[in-house]
Amino acid sequence: MKNERRSVWPILAGLLAGSVAAVTAALVSLPLRSPDDLFANSASVTFAALLIGLAGGVLWRNLYGQDDARRRFRMYAAGGFIASFVILAILESTVLDRFISFGVPLAAIIFITVGLLTPVFTEMSIPQWTPLAAIAAAIVVGGAMAGIGDGESGDLSLDDIPVLTAAPDATTSGPPATAGDGSTQPPAGGPLSIPADLPSQTFSFATGTATWAVPETFTAGGLEVTAVGRSEDLSGRVVIDGLSEFTVDLTTFVSDQTRRDNIVHGIFEADPIAIFTTTELVLPALYTEGEVYSAEISGEMTINGVTNQVTWAIDARLVGTQLDVTGALDIVLTDFDVEPPSNASVTVVDSARLEILFSAIAE
Repeated sequence: MKNERRSVWPILAGLLAGSVAAVTAALVSLPLRSPDDLFANSASVTFAALLIGLAGGVLWRNLYGQDDARRRFRMYAAGGFIASFVILAILESTVLDRFISFGVPLAAIIFITVGLLTPVFTEMSIPQWTPLAAIAAAIVVGGAMAGIGDGESGDLSLDDIPVLTAAPDATTSGPPATAGDGSTQPPAGGPLSIPADLPSQTFSFATGTATWAVPETFTAGGLEVTAVGRSEDLSGRVVIDGLSEFTVDLTTFVSDQTRRDNIVHGIFEADPIAIFTTTELVLPALYTEGEVYSAEISGEMTINGVTNQVTWAIDARLVGTQLDVTGALDIVLTDFDVEPPSNASVTVVDSARLEILFSAIAE
């Protein structure tokens, strides 16, 4: 029985140490910014820690009982950390940003924990079911936190814009009410006859945000992700029953990857301004102030010097002198003479989803 414990227990001790490392590293990973939440998350961190714990246990079983075994085991752990650092550096230089800032602290936690605790657990009188329970707990913790990430979303909503102006006939004074979830609700307003009751038929942008979202597939492993870029450079003017125009500088979009941004900026460097013009941005003839009006508007979109007819799905809301609009549009990149910037490591799909969100004030 003693020999059986000596042959099996070092491996179980490694798994127990790996479980401790998995929970610790998964918790530490939450505030760190991941290269991509799809594959670099608490679940993958947990799996890596358990795998390193298993490898450490097998190695410790082979060293157990030899002279200077603990020192040699710690040296192997240090070597594993150095190897992981090299791999992370290669991935950061060739694939995605932030592999080093995300992975190195977690690798240090895992290798130090496994390197120090595996020999300690081997000498302790612990029931053999303890490592199995620890593994199960680590998997539950890592899996439960896998959905908690910092990935950028290209989705924009009217709820993202506070209502800054009050309706002229609002019955309450003071700032607009704020809902329990932190979003600002527009004050109640009465029915308006459009365009007669408008404060003005012309509205100038006060704030504007635009996003693009493009599907990408990593060649190694076939992992599919959605790349998202965001710009706060959207500007323009809305003319109810007239010509409205929106513009954005495509070189101002920023994603979570510097390498990707440099490629996108290079594509549009010669002709960076995207323009959309339409005469269809209107409100219904009878409109209740503060309500969201949904519609589809067509117009001309110019990107990369190429002009096409497109149709946006929009939501609009008017409160006092403030007009808020959000819109979404799906395009084919090659329709605008933009070749998807695929390379050896990433394949980019020939499509993009564009979204805009702006708040405009009556002139």
